[in-house]
Amino acid sequence: MTRLHSVIHKLPNWKQLRVVLKLMSIMGDPVASFPEIIELNKLRRWYEVRINENRHMTLKMKQNLMVQSINAWSAPRIKLTSVNVPQNPMPGEGKIGAMKITWNRVNEMKRKIKKTKSEYIDKLKRVAINNARTMYQTMYNDYYNSHLSRNFKQSYYDYFPAKEDDCLFEYVADRKNNK
Repeated sequence: MTRLHSVIHKLPNWKQLRVVLKLMSIMGDPVASFPEIIELNKLRRWYEVRINENRHMTLKMKQNLMVQSINAWSAPRIKLTSVNVPQNPMPGEGKIGAMKITWNRVNEMKRKIKKTKSEYIDKLKRVAINNARTMYQTMYNDYYNSHLSRNFKQSYYDYFPAKEDDCLFEYVADRKNNK
């Protein structure tokens, strides 16, 4: 192990990080085995501070980060209002099929409405998640000593939901008016 340690120390700084991550993944660390773990801003910033590269923020660095953030914020993004509202799955009043209502058709309509509503909410969640992923990275809070960057695991799971079910999202029509 000491021989491996001395070999790693002879490598350039960023190569050291790659080799150590590869070694950790071989030893069974699940996070180190992610294919693009080296691209995480949090990890890169931690390593910069560790090797004393850009440790203290200069005015030029702050201005550069602000320009990058403003450019990302001003880029066009899909809004929740751009998601098409689904059509009512029930046939219209002018159609003859609307006259023949049976209990089977009622249950079928309930299933169709539930499915349509679920698909619509999933589309809204996908848009919200994609926007959150884009916007969180533009805050560059790992460069500042903020409460958002103190706990990497918590910030990762708060701001990088992996699927629609991880998104806390409430459909407006589901709210009950408590007056």
